[in-house]
Amino acid sequence: MKRIILFLICSVFILSSQAQTIVWKELASLPEGYNGGEAVTLNNEIYFIAGRTKTAKSAAFYKFNPQQNQWTRLADIPQSATNFAMATVNRKIYAIGGDL
Repeated sequence: MKRIILFLICSVFILSSQAQTIVWKELASLPEGYNGGEAVTLNNEIYFIAGRTKTAKSAAFYKFNPQQNQWTRLADIPQSATNFAMATVNRKIYAIGGDL
């Protein structure tokens, strides 16, 4: 039974990916390079907590509006962190765990 279900899931994925043309488009980059950050979507926008720059942890918090192709710097988070998870629940953003 497990093999049949797996086959059906793979078939649907393959068929759906062939049924539409995927076009990649480059949008605005973040103002600075980061790693160990995290992003979530909320209300058709992307929210990003920076994680770490080349030299230090960062508390930077950004919002990206795809319609305007623009990043906006928001108020920093209370404490910098890296390698955490983010989620949205009831139109609120939560950052969970990570290295402070």
